[in-house]
Amino acid sequence: MSQVTTVRYGDPFPVTPEGRGIAAFLMLLGITLFSFVTANIAAFLSTRERAEGPTLQELGAQIDRLEALIRDQRDSAH
Repeated sequence: MSQVTTVRYGDPFPVTPEGRGIAAFLMLLGITLFSFVTANIAAFLSTRERAEGPTLQELGAQIDRLEALIRDQRDSAH
């Protein structure tokens, strides 16, 4: 018999179809819970990091200013 999860040799494992179904459900539930917690931590960290940086509007305004400076430099060079 193969084991449902990776465990040490000799550990008990489900052998009935019902037991295997419950084990599969519990594994999926655990994976889902772990993924949920991990995703929330990542979202919190990325939101916090993003809030400290410039906004898209600020970056757009800075690009516009730089483009105007480049145009001025080109016009004064000719």
